[in-house]
Amino acid sequence: LDLSRKGLKSEDAIILGAALVSNGSLNIVTITPGVELPIGALRRNELTELDLSRKGLTPKDAIILGAALVSNGSLNTLDVSFEVALPIGAPRRNELTELDFNGNDNQLCGVDRRKGRRGTYNASGIKALADALAFNTSLNIVTITPGVKLPIGSLRRNELTELDLSRKGLTSEDAIILGAALVSNGSLNTLNLYVNFLGSEGKTALEEAIRKHPSATTFDLRI
Repeated sequence: LDLSRKGLKSEDAIILGAALVSNGSLNIVTITPGVELPIGALRRNELTELDLSRKGLTPKDAIILGAALVSNGSLNTLDVSFEVALPIGAPRRNELTELDFNGNDNQLCGVDRRKGRRGTYNASGIKALADALAFNTSLNIVTITPGVKLPIGSLRRNELTELDLSRKGLTSEDAIILGAALVSNGSLNTLNLYVNFLGSEGKTALEEAIRKHPSATTFDLRI
């Protein structure tokens, strides 16, 4: 199925991804020109490693890959950057404790940071990642912004009542990951994110997560 150069939107990719979960015959999907996503091989558990580095992947590719991984039980490593291989098998087996995306050379949020943030920002890719991490029970640290370790393990284990991440240069990607971590948290009541760069997507993700939080009526969110 070749959908490259068709003007596919992220909303279309989400619908397509949902359909792929129950599809038993499709082998290849192309979203980005020249990049064949081997969803058939993933469905049949034929791959343990998948190298898609230097391909210019977009949020739409990430959505399709995420859907293909729903039924996969064999893949251990997925490389979507120049230098960082994502250890997909470890999160599935709850072996991974720390995951660092700092320095990744991909465009899963639609922006190429190497070229002056050229491109149009799209949060679909990072949201798909955040949703996947929400099901992991071993991961303790995620790093998106250089030098900032998001303590998602401590949030999951309800070890924190306050968290100060002010003036850290956090982005909307960090906020979306934090929002996913709050889904399973019941202890945090103060989150300080003053003087960061959360953007409307990040703020919305946090506000939606806190509306579902046990302390929603008294939660102190500082943005």
